[in-house]
Amino acid sequence: MESAEWHETVFVIGKRTNAGTFDNGNCKVFDKNGYHWIVDQQFYKKLELPEDPCKWDQAHVCTWMKWAKIEYNLTNLNITESTINGKQLTSDNFCWNITGLEDKSSKDDFWTHVCLLKTMHKVYIKQNDEGCINIHALLNYKNKMYSNSDFNHDVEIWQFLLNLLTDSEYQNVIEWIDNEGTFKIIKPNTVSIMWGLVKNNWRMDYNKMASALRYHYGKGIIERAKGKHVYKFAGDIKTMIGHSPMDMKSMFQQKSKKGT
Repeated sequence: MESAEWHETVFVIGKRTNAGTFDNGNCKVFDKNGYHWIVDQQFYKKLELPEDPCKWDQAHVCTWMKWAKIEYNLTNLNITESTINGKQLTSDNFCWNITGLEDKSSKDDFWTHVCLLKTMHKVYIKQNDEGCINIHALLNYKNKMYSNSDFNHDVEIWQFLLNLLTDSEYQNVIEWIDNEGTFKIIKPNTVSIMWGLVKNNWRMDYNKMASALRYHYGKGIIERAKGKHVYKFAGDIKTMIGHSPMDMKSMFQQKSKKGT
């Protein structure tokens, strides 16, 4: 079964195991800022700890804390105070009253790392080499989709994009750029994950989504346009959406200003 879920500070999309937890080998994980996190295979190779932190003993936890002290710049962390095992560390009731953490911001990557220890039972690290996804837009779309029992998962890719373009909630990930039906996908990683949610495919990425778009080329529906991640609807777009695209974009911008 494939699913998407928000855990404290992380968004997870992928397959669940029979026990109901996410399968670490078949999922994508993002933090609240939209950065992608992956299992740190080097951590396990270097330190030779059990893969599941729930199975760590006190010595294993101390080894992990020494690593975390360097990885997350926990300069004041007092490791000698630690007398906990992995089961306690990953418990929802565990209280982090360890000297050196009291001034660590709740926004710090260390706490995302800890959240993933608890929810995914693996050591994750942040990837900084990818474009961030828009978590707000993604959660908004996921919640709308899951709350609508009549949601149409058989929608075509061009209909999916048109729906985003005509909804003010998604103007930060996709936008009209002229009155002829031309638009740009501003956040391709975000939009492709949203399309993956529609098609129940956690592996969806921009390349796979673009391939689905190419299927419609030459059929009088949608075509590539000049520019990166730029496409154009064929036909009378004003008749299709009831407004000229740029008028619609202007309305969305005015709505956003009123909401701030």
